[in-house]
Amino acid sequence: MTLPDRGSATIALTGVVAVVAVFAFAIAGLAAEIGAGSRARGVADLAALAAARVARVERAEGQWRSTQPARACEVAARVAARNGGHLDECAAVPCGAVDVAVRVSTRLARSRAGMEWACAGGPDGDSG
Repeated sequence: MTLPDRGSATIALTGVVAVVAVFAFAIAGLAAEIGAGSRARGVADLAALAAARVARVERAEGQWRSTQPARACEVAARVAARNGGHLDECAAVPCGAVDVAVRVSTRLARSRAGMEWACAGGPDGDSG
């Protein structure tokens, strides 16, 4: 006495396992993309903060030139590289703020840090 459907459960189970595996890989890929974006933003923030610190010191010493932010951008590039990124863009804003764009893997993130409020006379924007 043999059953004609013998082994059909194995085929069905194989199909269920394949579907679960596809969903697991899709979720893992999505998590990796979210993580890569977050990492890129973190590296961009670090690079911008490092560049802004250089700009702040140079501004205090009377050496800051927003048209030539070479030293600040060099520091931003080093910080980005040490954290697994590459500095794509670096530009200075008057009064010591620095904009950076950093690429980590395939993700590009932008950040700005610095003392923009110094142009207005203080952190509250008043010159008095």
